[in-house]
Amino acid sequence: MTYRTILAYADASDGAPARLRIAAALAARSNAVLDGVFVVPPFIPAPPPAVAGAGYIPPDTWQDLMDSHQAFAARAEEDAKAGFTAAVDEAGTRAEWTTLEDLTIHGFIGMARCADLVVFPTSGMPSPHLTAMELASESATPLVLVPEAPASTQIWRKVLVAWNGSREAASALRGAWPILETADRVEVVMVEPPPEAEAFIAKRMERHGVKPRMHISRSPDVAAGEMIKGHAESLGIDLVVMGLYGHSRLREMVLGGTSRTMLSQEVFPLLVSR
Repeated sequence: MTYRTILAYADASDGAPARLRIAAALAARSNAVLDGVFVVPPFIPAPPPAVAGAGYIPPDTWQDLMDSHQAFAARAEEDAKAGFTAAVDEAGTRAEWTTLEDLTIHGFIGMARCADLVVFPTSGMPSPHLTAMELASESATPLVLVPEAPASTQIWRKVLVAWNGSREAASALRGAWPILETADRVEVVMVEPPPEAEAFIAKRMERHGVKPRMHISRSPDVAAGEMIKGHAESLGIDLVVMGLYGHSRLREMVLGGTSRTMLSQEVFPLLVSR
């Protein structure tokens, strides 16, 4: 089991170099093609000041605004492509580049649906706006979410799996096998697991050649998100594999706090699915 197509969101932000290095390294290890995608930010002029007649923007002013935006977008694309090329050359992987005019984000989501894995910023895409939670839900593709300055860009060395037997956790686990099978160390954290969960998950991992170390809390007072985060930090984890929640109000109330806690941390990447 391996990845054949990895899609990476490429932009000119401060977090792009680390994100693209992770994507390129994963592609090289999997012998996959890395698709770098730059999404052209849409032209959204600032609203005029609230003065008499301010609803009218002279044609010359409008053209100047458009020209300025196009120049900005062209510079951003050039910087994004240069960063992507540098990461690809460093990893020595196969790659393709796409510039996407996508006012509604459906084009990017469509590309994500055709990928085996998507590498995306934890903070989401700023313009057009697309959150990590929305992309995970709409694409049904495993995502590697990378904070702006992760502690490591070699996310296959020490991996933590947050397991509770849920559909979302199972989906994330299936998407993570190519990484887990080559990891140096795999830790499994469970908070109040169902009776059969511990033995079941360990046996299935061993069939993939993975011998995990188990960490189990049976205390109902433990906040799952804080426990996962604490273990990841203390163990020097490179990647956390977990499900994302939020479909129904009840599931968001019970499980969503874990997602919020992990999405708000800025230390390690997450491999997530819904």
